[in-house]
Amino acid sequence: MALFRPRELQVDKELAKLRRRIGKRLERNLVATGVPSKTLHAAMRHAALPPGKCLRGGLVYASGRALGIEEKRLDGAAAAMELVHAYSLTHDDLPCMDDDDERRGRPACHRVYGEATAILAGNGLLLRAMEEMLDGSWPAERACAATLRLVRSCGSRGLLAGQQRDLDAADDENTIMVTAVTKTGRLIQTAVMLPTLLGGDELELNPELEKALRQFSWRVGLGFQIRDDLDDLEQDGGGERQTYPAVLGKEECITLLGNLQVEALEILLALDERAELLWELGRIMTAVPDKYLT
Repeated sequence: MALFRPRELQVDKELAKLRRRIGKRLERNLVATGVPSKTLHAAMRHAALPPGKCLRGGLVYASGRALGIEEKRLDGAAAAMELVHAYSLTHDDLPCMDDDDERRGRPACHRVYGEATAILAGNGLLLRAMEEMLDGSWPAERACAATLRLVRSCGSRGLLAGQQRDLDAADDENTIMVTAVTKTGRLIQTAVMLPTLLGGDELELNPELEKALRQFSWRVGLGFQIRDDLDDLEQDGGGERQTYPAVLGKEECITLLGNLQVEALEILLALDERAELLWELGRIMTAVPDKYLT
């Protein structure tokens, strides 16, 4: 395997292309034609379309590229990751959770359709994600294994556990880290690892490559939450939640984030040039916000 040297990949164009790809699939699969409740599907579309940055879906494609998997075979998995993310944001925005009135520059789903419909829309998006995982692109055994991984990352030992810990207002570094890993990191890890499960024996996966992807995704997942906390600190003082900056302090968070980025990117340097997009996404997602570099 020839090592690669990171070059100036046009990552914005790459992400825009993948975002359009995911958006077209979601547009097609979230139609309200012929369904019992057009209001519910309208709320689901409001929450999921247009898609956001598509970093999680992008990670699916980037990991697949590193493994040599065709993009079209990962469309369902990439869409599923974005649907799960949209579901989590729809519920996070509710008054009983984070109580946010806006999302992606528009009124939050509950502000347009009401709290009850927003809850149903979030549930609908989560279940639609499972349908996307089981779209027939892969043998049933592998598709089920990958779907199980996604379900577990969303459940009471993953995303939901992290959300509950967030509500419980953790106040020490270890609890904050567990919250970050479960609420944010677990989905990011899953996005990177899904192609390894879907590809299965077709890939003849090198154990060292699988280990590298796992270690990379853990660091990116944790780093992305720290970066998000730093952005929140700048915007509104961090709110009432106990975040990394609130517990460790801003300067220590910046140092920790920088270390995680270095570790994550060094792991991928042992791979070949097919890992370049994954390297770039890792760099972006763990970058210290520019405002703190001046």
